[in-house]
This record gives sequence, C-alpha cells and structure tokens, in this order.
Amino acid sequence: NFVLVGIAWNFFDAASWVPYVFMAHRAERMNISEDDAFISIAVVGCGHAIGAFVLIIFAEHIRKWSAIQQDCLSFSLVAVLVLVGLSSTSYLALMVNMGVFATVTAWPGILCGLVPVELVGKQRAGQAYGQLSFLSTPGMLGAPPLAGYLYDITGSYTLPYAFGGTAGLVAGLLMAIVAVRKARAERKAMDVKFHPVTTRYLPVT
Repeated sequence: NFVLVGIAWNFFDAASWVPYVFMAHRAERMNISEDDAFISIAVVGCGHAIGAFVLIIFAEHIRKWSAIQQDCLSFSLVAVLVLVGLSSTSYLALMVNMGVFATVTAWPGILCGLVPVELVGKQRAGQAYGQLSFLSTPGMLGAPPLAGYLYDITGSYTLPYAFGGTAGLVAGLLMAIVAVRKARAERKAMDVKFHPVTTRYLPVT
C-alpha cells in the first residue's frame, strides 16, 4: 500500500501541474494582456484558500471517509477538471476552471499529512511522509517539461491535457485500490480479534 500511495502521488503531481504550465500561455493566445493575465494568479491563490476553508467547514460531515478515500475522490475530480479545462475557449471559462481546479487541489494538500498516519500510524507518520514526498518528486519535476514537450511536438494542448487527465485518473484508481486493500486488511484483523484461532493439543498416550 505504501508504494502504491507513492506512485499515486506521482501521478497526481503530474496531473496537477499541467494546467499551471499552460495558464499564462493560453491567456496570451486569447489576446489577454500581461497585466490582466496576472489576475489568474490571484484566482489560483483564492481557490486554494477557499478549498482549505471549505474542507475545514465540512470536516465533520466527511469524517466518516478516510483520508485515503478522500484522496481517491479528489484525485479523480482533478482529472475531470484537467480534461474539462481543455475545452475552455474563453478567458472567463479558463479562469472559472482554474479557480475550481485550485479549490480541489487544496484538498490533497491538506490530506497529505493524514494519509501516512492511516498507513503506518502516528509514531512513524513523519518518516513515512518524508519518504512519500521523495517518491512523488519525479512526477513533480518531470510533468512540467514533459507537458511542454508534448505541446511543442504537436502544437496543440490536446495531448498534454490528455496526459494530465489520464495521470489523475490513474492516481485516483491507485488510491481506490489502496482503500479497498486497507479495508480488507482491517476486516481480517477484526475477524482474528473476535474469532481467535485456538490450538488443541492431543493427549500423549
């Protein structure tokens, strides 16, 4: 499960960086001035703040979901938003998409400290978080240049955004697998706890 989460974080980082890579470039192609394009930075910042605020407000309602399950949902939503963002043909639509995208990507940012706790417990969570962050480095560093390269060789946003959307879907799928495996392991542990196996010894004759 630990390795699967590390791989999932890699794919999520790859997906989440794609829209940021092309945000300014797409604004330029929509004939938006450089000064107006800076508004997009404020939109992203506000989106992150709103995402964190909303998560805090609804924390009580989503507590029944584990952090791993919430990661699965948020990764999948990010994938959908990346693919939808490709169809944004106006600057307003692009900014709305980026605002919602930033709001959703704030969710995994808050949960990243809780996932290691669910995987290895509180005592080893700090070390686990460091290892998971290291495992996700290739996705964070490799996605932006790869997305740019895909645009350079095709002259279109389609392939880079398809790459980002697919990466997000893979991340969500991997987290779903982790959630199922963890639930099965917990049920098995409960069965052993309440139905312990007893050993019977035959009398020596």
